[in-house]
Amino acid sequence: MVDQDVAMFCARCDITVEESDVPRTIQMLHEANFSDYCLEVISRLGFVESTPIQSQEWPMAVKGRDLIAIAEADSGKTLAYLLPTLVHVSAQP
Repeated sequence: MVDQDVAMFCARCDITVEESDVPRTIQMLHEANFSDYCLEVISRLGFVESTPIQSQEWPMAVKGRDLIAIAEADSGKTLAYLLPTLVHVSAQP
């Protein structure tokens, strides 16, 4: 996505970022750079695209960045934090 696309997506999804040098927001699950296995499981569960919180959180978590996110109930927060954690844990010896 180019900067203008990111800005329009963030505005449409009410995503506010108060830091500079933030990884680009993603729109589709395959952009999150999770393993094929993770993406396959997510797809089988019926997820097609990421929620706004996942769109912003996953790129940051994959790069090891810290963040504080505020979102409504049932917005996808649990999967936003849990999936990168599981990927990290599974990569440990």
